[in-house]
Amino acid sequence: MQYSHVRAPPRTPLEQRQFVESFKLTDIARVEAEGLDRKDLAKKTADAFLAQILRTSYFHCDPHPGNLCVNKEGQLVYYDVGMMNELSPAVAAGFKEACFAVFGGGPFISDIQVLPPPPPPPPPSSSSSSHSPRAAAPL
Repeated sequence: MQYSHVRAPPRTPLEQRQFVESFKLTDIARVEAEGLDRKDLAKKTADAFLAQILRTSYFHCDPHPGNLCVNKEGQLVYYDVGMMNELSPAVAAGFKEACFAVFGGGPFISDIQVLPPPPPPPPPSSSSSSHSPRAAAPL
């Protein structure tokens, strides 16, 4: 699946290194000097990460400012694609469910029937020994 706001090197069976002119997303002065919209970049970054997790379960594991940059056209540029992983089907399903709950508006705690706490344990009976449970047994 192709996304116009993500720039990635072509896929080959061998590791390929390619220089892609870009700069850090955290370089706000440069982002503004290039005329890029910070809110749009934030949305693209979140959309790209969620698409990796929710659509493919295959994702970049280390998207810090040195590995996730932007070019002058506003495309995200991922580096260090050796740090990729895939979620197991069970984890992917759980993460999807959590994301849809968070971003879809619920369920909220107020929507879930919360059970009352269990009653406290009964007090110790007066017939119990005053010895510690770890006390040595008589010989």
